[in-house]
Amino acid sequence: MSYHQYLRKRSLLAKIYRNFFLYPRINHYLSGKVLDYGCGIGDFVSYRKNTYGVDIDDDNINFCRTLGLPVEKINSDVLPFDESFFDGVFMDNVLEHIAFPDSVIGEILRVLHPQGILIIGVPGVKGFKSDPDHKVFYDVDDLDKLMLQFNLRRVALEIMPINLKRLSFYMSQYCIYGVYKSNN
Repeated sequence: MSYHQYLRKRSLLAKIYRNFFLYPRINHYLSGKVLDYGCGIGDFVSYRKNTYGVDIDDDNINFCRTLGLPVEKINSDVLPFDESFFDGVFMDNVLEHIAFPDSVIGEILRVLHPQGILIIGVPGVKGFKSDPDHKVFYDVDDLDKLMLQFNLRRVALEIMPINLKRLSFYMSQYCIYGVYKSNN
């Protein structure tokens, strides 16, 4: 099964969770123009106005475009946008798929306004182990250390669906969302 097919098979409960619990909490931190990096089938792009998506999967991109969503292809980690184009970037369950994220984070910061918000969501232990394509596990400290290399500081943390660290081992939907801003 392709990744696109996997995304299309998500349950109604998963859609309700995203649209009524996760996205409202994430959207609270965002304003202006936002980029959904690794947008998949466009859930967040459809949810939030003034949001653009990028992905590497042609099936996802074509699907989003049939829905009329503004989605572009990532080519060699280069984003097709001008510098400081976005006020916020949302990267939901993407970072753990990237073995060496420096160029990706650098490119995201190129298109993010210097005072913009970067939100990165990563899975807990069970979610990480459930996908053989996952390459790097991040807990809160690991994510903070990586972002500090790019002169970003965490301004908020959201634990979904609830802040109970033990769930990380038993629930594949458990994720941490770090909200980052430039130290400058």
